[in-house]
Amino acid sequence: MPVPLTTRRVLVTGGAGFIGSNLVHRLDRAGWRTVVLDDFSTGRLENLAGTRAEVIKGSVGDPAALARALDGVSAAVHLAAETSVLRSMTEPIGCHDRNVTASLHLLEEACRRNVHVVLASSAAVYGDREQLPVREDARTTPVSPYGASKLAMEQYAGLYATTFRTRVLTLRFFNVFGPHQYAHGACPVVPRFVQAVLRGEPVTMFGSGRQSRDFVPVSFVTRVIHRALDEGLTAPGPVNVGSGTATPINRLAELVQQVTGRVVPVVHLPERPGEIHDSYADVSLLHRLLPGLARISLRRELQVTTRWLDGQFRRSPALSCHP
Repeated sequence: MPVPLTTRRVLVTGGAGFIGSNLVHRLDRAGWRTVVLDDFSTGRLENLAGTRAEVIKGSVGDPAALARALDGVSAAVHLAAETSVLRSMTEPIGCHDRNVTASLHLLEEACRRNVHVVLASSAAVYGDREQLPVREDARTTPVSPYGASKLAMEQYAGLYATTFRTRVLTLRFFNVFGPHQYAHGACPVVPRFVQAVLRGEPVTMFGSGRQSRDFVPVSFVTRVIHRALDEGLTAPGPVNVGSGTATPINRLAELVQQVTGRVVPVVHLPERPGEIHDSYADVSLLHRLLPGLARISLRRELQVTTRWLDGQFRRSPALSCHP
């Protein structure tokens, strides 16, 4: 059911982060009033420059901050999370607290307030699958605490939807990339590759480079969430959000070099624990629920991302991304 204009006030947890800030900008342009709840452990206030967002500094796991953030909203998009697979391997309890316990707090409060919830899950719940593309009804066998935490969150979401009649939509994101995904620390593969090529440094790959991923631009992800909010969309189970295309890591490195017009060496290191070898989405359910979504051009979106990252490096040469 479409959301009336008078009630378009939405909470975005993690709204100063990568996906969250892109979403806030989109919703702000569309006339939604946004409330951002972010502890700024990774998010940046500068990401929200130019928006009218009300910003609350705090954690989803803090009942007082969460209650304040949910006051008067009709919907909540839950993007705050531990997103590092590697960190989850060394801090599984902390990952559980941030991804499961915090989500449970949000679901409980949303249930009490009759708030529509859109939850960000991950393709990591599937683990390694032999049959690709992976459908939503595939067996879930996560290979990292991060993936296990997202699966537990999904199960709580399903429980609240069926038992407590909470309005929930769970979206399984594949490999999201784009502006506001900063190249510092142990950053994801797209900004890491772009940084290396722009600086004329070798591109570092873990494993053979034949591993495949489904790279989906953040502009597409935020378009999906925006439409889901506008239409009050729910679904009985999780929904894949991806491009529906498998891109080998070797091919990604080639595309980045083509987009920048620069060629650099490629260095291969041993594969890292907890990482999936191959993954790409069956997106037929997504396109049935939201018909008319535009096709994705990986090359074009890499151009957009590269221009943004190049601007960041020029303004802040000290920014550094390492494997």
